[in-house]
Amino acid sequence: MWGDLIPVRIFLKDSENNLSISNAVVSYNWTDGTRLFTESALGIYETVLNSGELVSRGLYNIIISSVNIGFVQANLTLEINLGEETNIQVLESDYNIEIHANSTIRFKFTNFGGEGIDGALVNISISNESLYTINNPGNGVYNIEFSTLFIDEIGIHQLSINFSAAAYEPQYYIYQFQIIQQSVNLSSYIDSQEINDNALSLIS
Repeated sequence: MWGDLIPVRIFLKDSENNLSISNAVVSYNWTDGTRLFTESALGIYETVLNSGELVSRGLYNIIISSVNIGFVQANLTLEINLGEETNIQVLESDYNIEIHANSTIRFKFTNFGGEGIDGALVNISISNESLYTINNPGNGVYNIEFSTLFIDEIGIHQLSINFSAAAYEPQYYIYQFQIIQQSVNLSSYIDSQEINDNALSLIS
C-alpha cells in the first residue's frame, strides 16, 4: 500500500564457483534518480523503499542492476503495485451442490468508496477452462458459472478465486462448498396418469 516501507534484500553469487560476490555496485532507479544498495554482509545487499515517495498509486517497475569487475552485469525488475484499497462481496452462492451439476457464484468487486470495478482479471482454480464462464455485466458485478464435472468425490471442496486490476489492491477469496449426491425424483402412474402424494383413496 502507498506509504509502506518495503525492505529489499539481494543475494549475489558466482554461479560457476558457488561463491558470494562482494564489493559489487547494486543500484536501482527511484523518483530522485539512481540509488545504491548497501552491502550488509558478504554478498548480501539491502535497501528500504519508501512507497510514500512515489507520486501516485499505480504499477511501478524498479530496475535493479548489479555491476562488478570480472562479472556480467545482472538486471532484474521489481514490480510495485500501489493499488487503491478494494473490497469483495459475495452476492449469491450455493453451499450444497449436486455432483457433476452446475452452480453460479456472484461477486461485487469495489474500490474504497464502494464504486464497482469493471474489467478485472479473474482467476479461478479450475484447470479446465471449458468448465467455467466469467461474465462482468457492469457495476463491479461478476457472475462465475462453473461445472463440478472435475469433482468425483462427495464432501467439502474449495475453490480459490482471485480478482486483480491495474492500480487496485487484489482480492483473494476461498469459496467452500459441499458436493452432495444427485437427487432422485420418483413418480407413480396408474393407466398412464401421474399420481400425486395423498391422491390415492381406499375403495371398499
